[in-house]
Amino acid sequence: MSRVLVPKEVIDAAKRVVASITAGEFVELEAGGQARRVPAQAIQRVITEYGRTFVPHPDDASFMAGFDAVQVQGLPLRWQLLVDLWTVEESRSDLTLCLEAMLVDNEVSIEITDLRVM
Repeated sequence: MSRVLVPKEVIDAAKRVVASITAGEFVELEAGGQARRVPAQAIQRVITEYGRTFVPHPDDASFMAGFDAVQVQGLPLRWQLLVDLWTVEESRSDLTLCLEAMLVDNEVSIEITDLRVM
């Protein structure tokens, strides 16, 4: 993926999803519609199998260092995002959160598409 300009609202939505994952709020993600493609049980299984303690990114710079995006052509405005997660044991981990975000009428819709080791 190559770096593209991503609106702040989309980045903030991605940060909220990451915060929910690090807090173990998998059911809440599913209930909120962010985990329709990857259900709460699947997220929890991957997190558990990875075997590390997930934590929020220490700062914006570390979040952006592990963030990549590609804009999908067409309307509505849409991006595929990759966000490296952080752990106590590793700092930046190999586990990557894959998201798809859309911006329609200044409203962000974001959904988890995968959670995998990359």
